[in-house]
Amino acid sequence: MNKKIIIGFLILVVSAVPGFCADSSGTTGLQFLKMGVGARSAGLGEAFTAVSDDIYAISYNPSGLMGISGRQATFMYNMWIENINAGYLAYAQPIGSDLTDKAAVVGVAVNYVGYGTIPKTGENAEDLGTYSAQDYCVSIGGASTLMGLIDLGVTAKLISSTIENYSAFGVVMDIGAMYMIGDMNIGIVGQNLGSGITYVSENTALPSAFKLGLGYKILKTKPNSLLAFLDVNMPNDNVTSVNVGAEYGFNDLFSVRVGYKGAEPAGITFGAGVKINKFLLIDYAFVPCTEMWQTHRISLTALF
Repeated sequence: MNKKIIIGFLILVVSAVPGFCADSSGTTGLQFLKMGVGARSAGLGEAFTAVSDDIYAISYNPSGLMGISGRQATFMYNMWIENINAGYLAYAQPIGSDLTDKAAVVGVAVNYVGYGTIPKTGENAEDLGTYSAQDYCVSIGGASTLMGLIDLGVTAKLISSTIENYSAFGVVMDIGAMYMIGDMNIGIVGQNLGSGITYVSENTALPSAFKLGLGYKILKTKPNSLLAFLDVNMPNDNVTSVNVGAEYGFNDLFSVRVGYKGAEPAGITFGAGVKINKFLLIDYAFVPCTEMWQTHRISLTALF
């Protein structure tokens, strides 16, 4: 298998995946699946499709799991707007004769979103008390390298969504690929592919999307590094948008990030990360959503 075949495969996936993302403009549910996870990705404007060294690939592009060289476990807390809180817990590890000579990488993640207490009113605006809503997603992902040239990955997501006394369950998939050409990564992924879930008797369409990402090492010397990322996001419930991000790292111990997220809520994002004793990563991101609301995300990742 040569590079021409690999590039042809990527073009085929680029052409085919949007077909799975049927147009459901303005009608999709389960919007929590579009909520970004991980403070590093948030600081980069969620331009994360072509990043290949992070446990959060489980939720962005499962093929990127092949960039993990050892065991990783992570926890993220997201202080969202209007009393909405989100949590994320994940674990990933290589599979092979040892942790560095890997045949594949597998991972599992749990994502929770709670919407707080919501006022409940009747048809005549009378007060009927309050209700609550929660969403859960359990993701099981894996990745491997095809013929030593292209990384392929799949994530299966088990979804549970509850609004007051009504619940719905479903299974969706992410399918992604990553190809490296010198200092450039090319990533593609189809997210949230499936037939939707049903509340009572009404089917709710999924917020599917196809993404193409590029990552480039502008500078990679000791002790400095500078990486740039670009994502083209094509969702089935909104217009195509572009996310961009850049990350400067010093001595593999400290990094600063800036990004721009083109999709709503659009805007500039900022972030930073620090590695402690080579075993713990602490990442922070500041994401302005509107003139009145800003969100803060904190991630802790253990390396072992």
